[in-house]
Amino acid sequence: MLNSALEARGLAASATDLRAYLAPWPRILERTGSTELADDPDFDRLAEGTLVDLFDELPVLEHTSDIVALVFGPGAALAPHDVLWYMDTPKRCAEAAVAAGTARNLGQGEDEGPPTTKRLFYIDWPSLDRQRDSLANRIDCWIDCQDLAAPAGLSGSVLRRTLRNLAAQPVRTRPTFNTTSWGGRWAQEKLGLNQDAPNTALGYELIAPESGVLIGDEEAAVEVPLQMLVALSPRELLGARVHEVFGTSFPVRFDYLDTVGGGNLSLHCHPRPDYMREVFGWPYTQHETYYVMVGGEENKVYLGLCGDADLEAFRRVAHEAHQHETPFDIESYVQTFPAEPHQLFVIPAGTPHGSGEGNVVLEVSATPYLYSLRFYDWLRRDVEGRQRPIHLGYAFDNLAPDRTGDAVRRDLVQSPRPLRKGDHRARRMAERTVAGHGANLLVEDCDIRTWYRGCGTKPSKSSHPADSSPPSAGSARRPAVGCCGFPPSPRSCPRPASVESVSPKPSPTASITAFRAGWSVAGTWSPQPWAPTSGTMIRTIQAPPAWTMSRRATQRSFSMKGCKRPCRVNRNAVLAPHGAARTRQPARRMSLVSARQNTPTGTGVSNQRRIC
Repeated sequence: MLNSALEARGLAASATDLRAYLAPWPRILERTGSTELADDPDFDRLAEGTLVDLFDELPVLEHTSDIVALVFGPGAALAPHDVLWYMDTPKRCAEAAVAAGTARNLGQGEDEGPPTTKRLFYIDWPSLDRQRDSLANRIDCWIDCQDLAAPAGLSGSVLRRTLRNLAAQPVRTRPTFNTTSWGGRWAQEKLGLNQDAPNTALGYELIAPESGVLIGDEEAAVEVPLQMLVALSPRELLGARVHEVFGTSFPVRFDYLDTVGGGNLSLHCHPRPDYMREVFGWPYTQHETYYVMVGGEENKVYLGLCGDADLEAFRRVAHEAHQHETPFDIESYVQTFPAEPHQLFVIPAGTPHGSGEGNVVLEVSATPYLYSLRFYDWLRRDVEGRQRPIHLGYAFDNLAPDRTGDAVRRDLVQSPRPLRKGDHRARRMAERTVAGHGANLLVEDCDIRTWYRGCGTKPSKSSHPADSSPPSAGSARRPAVGCCGFPPSPRSCPRPASVESVSPKPSPTASITAFRAGWSVAGTWSPQPWAPTSGTMIRTIQAPPAWTMSRRATQRSFSMKGCKRPCRVNRNAVLAPHGAARTRQPARRMSLVSARQNTPTGTGVSNQRRIC
């Protein structure tokens, strides 16, 4: 196709496949693998090399004025070039292809044996990430190759400008899903997600080494790795202090563990910091927390050692279970706690843990995610009928013997408690407002031009008398602003007029979404009798109310269901009880992210090895 396009312009082309210059596969294995973990079937040390290690030599290209030299394949940017196009496939697609045997590992020939996810995770991905990040400022065109029949692309300048803008505002990564032998179906049954997969065991909301960000809309979107966003704007995204400590490694990940209708997770731990750094090559380890979203008093979370646990006996029965498939009572060695909704469990590295059956747990942890060291997996088998891997040597080497007995309940099972109390002015105002008006407050949002059309003058800053009346259009006097930010009405706290009293009738209920802490918003779009030339958005805001909103005409567009065009609104309400002094506050920006930007669709990728 590219040759045809060049020929149409009267240009000849010569193509060079860089895969022809790869070193022999045994030499690549020798250069890139770790000697310490070469025989380990599951784990390896994170690769520290570059794509240069894959080649013995690189091609020498001849430059002529009438021939366009095309170089393609992994590492093509290593050759001298004038224009750089980067073609990318999201990691979930690469994992699925390697697991199915339809793709090869980096530098592997067709006759060099089957590909492995072990090499993909620990060697290929770190090397490719390092190469991509080094090229981020030089890419001329980014091409998303998820659909080879219809690839999508962005120019390099647009890509970099977009990513730098995203670094300064809220952004959601594309959620993905993995299936496992213990997986539940809560997300399938309650949310309708991932219906074609066996289960929704792991819902990855943010896992920086693998997550992507969708740029575009529902009709055309390009997926870009989150790690590229971090590499281009680490200080803006992470903050100066975090960037200083973690470099360009986004240090937090979170996902949902779904065991509703499934089984218990394995009992496992994560490497302690020194072990993670010295053996596995990751500079920091995976401390984590469980926050129970769905559970019950009868459900369990396994956490920490029992106070009277015999570690040698634990090691012995764990080996018997692994080697001879002899079951044992894990609760003789590991404590359990009720998995009540909203309970938080703290899980430092080295602590044995696992979520029990029937839970949905939000797992928030440090980013390293490839090293779950299993003690016991209930003698489960994978989809191919093989016993799932157990890592007793690593697990017992990293077991923290001091996470035991009452210390676990005291230090790791967190109960909600107030951190501080005080008679803060904002809290006092909120309490008075809610006491006077109830938890549901009506707040008027409209374009500032509505005030001008309806009332003829600039909004007044004075409080209104309770018995004042709405003005007529064109009135020279601007009405006082009521206690809820409205023009006043004979009632102390005005409410929208009924449908019968409004002409024309209101449009269907319109829904808006405001990303602001503490707000729960629902609204209707309807014309008001005091501003007959324009409609207003009447919003019901659940407490705590935004009592310090600015009267400044800061406009923002919202997409509303039932409204054919975006509605420009002025956040001009100042919520306060009658007679309360109103203070002018600086305008507060509200950042919104289009729901279309990151459509929550996922894939069901079977990954039996690297997850719990």
